[in-house]
Amino acid sequence: GEADQSNGAGKSAIFEALKWVLFGKSRHKKKDGVVKWNKRACEVICNFVVCESLYKIVRTRDKTIGESDVVLEQWNDLKQDFDDISCDTNTATDEKIISIIGFNCDVFVNSVYFKQNDISMFAASTPSKRKDVLKSLLKMEQWDDYQKKAKDHARGLQNKIDEKTQR
Repeated sequence: GEADQSNGAGKSAIFEALKWVLFGKSRHKKKDGVVKWNKRACEVICNFVVCESLYKIVRTRDKTIGESDVVLEQWNDLKQDFDDISCDTNTATDEKIISIIGFNCDVFVNSVYFKQNDISMFAASTPSKRKDVLKSLLKMEQWDDYQKKAKDHARGLQNKIDEKTQR
């Protein structure tokens, strides 16, 4: 129907650029697919704020030399410039980005689909994956820790009660 047709506003292009700059993942099967067909390279820069800290990611792909790179930077108020906080490898830097933003690519993709009222991708996931996505979207991982601590504490109290009851 009409709801499935593009309005040409470029939402998908922005979504793809964000997905690639944040996670190094794209819809293309080949890594060079992110580079426009008549160009040598591409670069996406993303600035974002988490807990009042400003970060910048610069992700590049050069198809001539077949290399990708990701640089993660954090704003330094004293220097009035960015500090490079990248790791030794792109993979480690990608993991650091995920830890800073607090969600992974699956959560990002599914949250965008939720907003576009297309939950088929989410619905087709396994129950465990759906639970993980929802927990991450709702920032509920912390509650798992609280639940475990509460259960451990309750178990300890129950043991004390059982001991006193036996006496």
